[in-house]
Amino acid sequence: MVTIVDPNDTWTFATRQIEDGVIQNDFDFGFVGGHLAGDEVEVLPWMTDHLILVVPSNHNLARKKSIKLADLRKERFILREADSATRAAVTHHFPLTWHLLK
Repeated sequence: MVTIVDPNDTWTFATRQIEDGVIQNDFDFGFVGGHLAGDEVEVLPWMTDHLILVVPSNHNLARKKSIKLADLRKERFILREADSATRAAVTHHFPLTWHLLK
């Protein structure tokens, strides 16, 4: 979900709702972190985001200076909701093990 800030009010919307709002001219623009469903709006990359791996301080990965994809393949982890851009980015890099993440 995304929060829309207005000087008079604040609303929260999902990516698809933001896309629809821009298409219907309810919003002048919106910020989203994922891919849009259609091609009815212009997408302008604005900022590059980084994914951050969060582990307990006593986890074996916490002691590494860098993490490789192979380091993560046998680990259990939690994902964001199904329509999240973060989840899409993570599962894109785990194509062979996606069936284990559902």
